[in-house]
Amino acid sequence: MRQMLVLSVLIGSALIMSVFVLKYDVQGLEAELINIERSIDEDRQAILTLKAEWSYMNNPQRLKKQASDNLGLVPILSEQVITISRIEDVVPERVDVIPVPANAQEPVQ
Repeated sequence: MRQMLVLSVLIGSALIMSVFVLKYDVQGLEAELINIERSIDEDRQAILTLKAEWSYMNNPQRLKKQASDNLGLVPILSEQVITISRIEDVVPERVDVIPVPANAQEPVQ
């Protein structure tokens, strides 16, 4: 009888200790989960900020102003647009940029 009592007390003590260990492990995991959720929220806020900045930076009116101020670009006029059939009239015949000497040998094939 005495042996059963000692064995019961030992088993009960082991179970209580394992429950305490499990409790502290769960608390540690909960703290880690809270940190991860906080990090996710911060990343979401950063993404929203970056999307707002992207929208501002790609605003057509802003880009037009930047192009005219910094690059000197102006909108194209309708007179500048021509059809393909008129290209020969407007663009002169091609002239080679690098003149070939008269005594040059033909490339070997």
